[in-house]
Amino acid sequence: MNQDLRDLEFNFIELKKFNKQEEKLETIIEKWIYFIKNADNLSMIPKNAIEIPELNEAYKLASMNAWTEEELEIYEYWQIRDTGDRYKIQEEFEKGVEKGIEKKI
Repeated sequence: MNQDLRDLEFNFIELKKFNKQEEKLETIIEKWIYFIKNADNLSMIPKNAIEIPELNEAYKLASMNAWTEEELEIYEYWQIRDTGDRYKIQEEFEKGVEKGIEKKI
């Protein structure tokens, strides 16, 4: 059996029957089920999701579904600008390294 498949776990749930409150969630499975059931209705990311990076990211992405087109455009603009700024910083860093190496020679 493939090693990746041995790490795979299946959980079958009935969302109607899952009624745990946020403060009662214990396992990561319960936290994901809570996300699946409640992501559309939450105005903020639950405290229990902050400690799990993947779950935190899922809540952020889910919250974007409620954004207006203008909000999405603004977000995309800043994402593109941030990427460009990072590229410029990396490029300048590499130029500085090259100059430093040239001066040592």
